[in-house]
Amino acid sequence: MGIDNPATIRPFLLSPQIKGDQLLKLLKEMSLKFTVSRDKIGDYGLDADRVSAYTLYYTPTHLPKFQFLFSHLPIELQDLWPKAEIIDYGMGPGSFSLAYLHDHPQFSGDIYGIDKSSLMIEQAEKLMAGLHPNVAFHTGFDMGVIPAKSARKRILIFGHSLNELGLMTGKEIIARLRPDLIFVIEPGTHAVFHELGLPMRQQLQESYELLYPCRAPEASCPMMLQKDNWCHQVVKSIHHEDIMRWSQQLNFNRKYQPMMGMLFGARDLELNSTLATEKAILFRHISETKYAFIWEVCLSQGDGNEIVQLEMVKKKMSKSEQKQFKDACAGLEVDFKLVKKIRPLYWRVELI
Repeated sequence: MGIDNPATIRPFLLSPQIKGDQLLKLLKEMSLKFTVSRDKIGDYGLDADRVSAYTLYYTPTHLPKFQFLFSHLPIELQDLWPKAEIIDYGMGPGSFSLAYLHDHPQFSGDIYGIDKSSLMIEQAEKLMAGLHPNVAFHTGFDMGVIPAKSARKRILIFGHSLNELGLMTGKEIIARLRPDLIFVIEPGTHAVFHELGLPMRQQLQESYELLYPCRAPEASCPMMLQKDNWCHQVVKSIHHEDIMRWSQQLNFNRKYQPMMGMLFGARDLELNSTLATEKAILFRHISETKYAFIWEVCLSQGDGNEIVQLEMVKKKMSKSEQKQFKDACAGLEVDFKLVKKIRPLYWRVELI
């Protein structure tokens, strides 16, 4: 069993006895602070019960977000991880480090977990010791625990933490740590994208290349002109029955999880041609007809991006492919062959 199953996590909680109405009450309270009372967003790290409730529910639900973004790394960059220094900044209970280890238990590098909450650090240490006792795991309240940059590759994870730390603090952390790869998972909201996502592209573009969701700089993002829209992804996932039951009781949707995911690579990594400069990413579902799926896509072409509506004809798709595409979500890449430009920004295509 892995961290996708709450039963695996429960023995290593600070409050392993937490369950039932108490668990649901704390989760509902935390959810309101994440979305409405954001001035109290950090309160979930103040006592053992809240930390345990957060860990039990959000560690499994964060797993598919990490897996989704990691799958968009080229193989050459995935190969950087096994012996790297992973720095999980604002780690909470270590959810995103544990998400990597869930699929890569043979990791032989070092993980550095930073958090301002002593209880979150204690929780992360307990989870790591229980689930991955052989991993070199170092924790602290600040960057003082992290050694000087060495020849080893360094990967920095901001997992639902950068929106709390703030853009300026994030920039200072990046400048001091000089990571080779930056892995960002944040809430998939309009505010987070426009206040954090777009400015981050601009501030990092001198030293880092945006690898996902596109390779275009901030200045060429169509969302600069479409202020009411925002770039995000939606992760479709099937969770453990306990997670699904709690979600139903709380009216939380964890089947479709919006997120803002970004990958940055240092320009001196000398990335090779496996990174495509032209691609289409599903942006928004418009409709489905008898003959086609109609989606808006963000189309990367050279140095520019634009939003184009694609009429994706079904006649060349098998029934299983059509079924898969019915379940497609924003953030997925598609390859297509142009059939006809019906209008300048409305094209009929066949999927490849």
